[in-house]
This record gives sequence, structure tokens and C-alpha cells, in this order.
Amino acid sequence: MKLKNLVVTLPHCRSLQRLFDGNFYLRKYPDVAAAGVEPFRHYLEHGASEGRKPHALFDHDYYLLCCPEARDGDEPSIFHFLRRPVPAGNPHPLFDCAAYLRTHQDAFRQRMNPLVHFARGQRAARRLGAAPGTAGKPAPPALSCLEILDVQVRIAFTGEDCEFAGDIVRVWEDSVGRMRFVAPAQQEPFFAAMKYDQLCAQANGRL
Repeated sequence: MKLKNLVVTLPHCRSLQRLFDGNFYLRKYPDVAAAGVEPFRHYLEHGASEGRKPHALFDHDYYLLCCPEARDGDEPSIFHFLRRPVPAGNPHPLFDCAAYLRTHQDAFRQRMNPLVHFARGQRAARRLGAAPGTAGKPAPPALSCLEILDVQVRIAFTGEDCEFAGDIVRVWEDSVGRMRFVAPAQQEPFFAAMKYDQLCAQANGRL
């Protein structure tokens, strides 16, 4: 069956096309790259049922942990996730769907899956050559990197008054030793659960 026809016959395939990151898929799965297979076709025919990742921010095992009901059906987890505009579980520790929708009301009004909406924004920013909101903002002098399930988070351990370009997370301790942070909305629940010392220890020691 041609890929075009395959897309038409499967539910939520249009949303999956908008989400799917072919470059990430080929980097993540060198066997697919070595075989010379078109990555989206491979995912539809094999990868989805095998629990492979269509995007760095969709982790099959994490989604099933957040949404046990997805284990009971016959469909791949990605289609269970895409079925609802407000998903029943989060796809990744760094992507809280409810938090994202609270700050992106256009996605909520359009009944668009929050991760699909985010991926669309990523592609638009790449076409423009820069992340939204970075104009005129400096980069921090030193960054630490925390990698969580294939996603790298750039962290600046700085003071409260600093402001940097892009999606750099700012983290500091206040006067009584509590961790404070500024992060993208979808990442806030993750950082709210972290401790400052724990985060420092995990961020590759690059302070």
C-alpha cells in the first residue's frame, strides 16, 4: 500500500504526520537509517507497534506509566495519545499537557493535541531560523545540560534577575534556600518536583 493511502486509512494519521520528526527517528534508530527505509512509513508499519519514538517528547513507556488504560487496547500508544485533544496522560517527563494548554489557549480552542501544537511551533521557529522571543536577549556565559529520555534541557544556574534567550531554564536558590526556577510551562511540573542539590548533581556538573 502506498504511504499516501496508508495515511488515509489509519486514524489520527494527519496529527501523527504533524508530530513525527524524521530526523530524530533516523538518529535514534540507526537500523532504520541503515536500511534506507522512509522513516514515517517505517514508523507506521513497524515502529508504532514496537514502541519506538516518533518524536523526542513522546516516550511509549512513560506514557503507559502515566496512562495505564492505554495498555488495555489493541492500538499503538501514540494513537491512544492522539485520540483526545486533552490527553489522558503525559508523553514525557518534560511535557505536561495540561500545563501547556493553560498557556496556549489557541491549541485548546482548536482542539489540537498539545504535543502536535508544540511540534508545529518548533518547525515554524526552525523555518524562521530562531526560537520565538530570542531577539535582543543574550545567551548565558555557561550552561549545564540535563538529558532526560532523549531530550536535552539547557539550564542556567543564575540569579533571579537574569533573563536569557530561548527555552533556557533558569534556576536559583532564594534567601531561605528554596529552589526557584523559570521554565517553559510544560516543564514547570518537572522542575517543581526537583531539589536544587539534586538538579545540580544531575546537570553534568557543568556549572
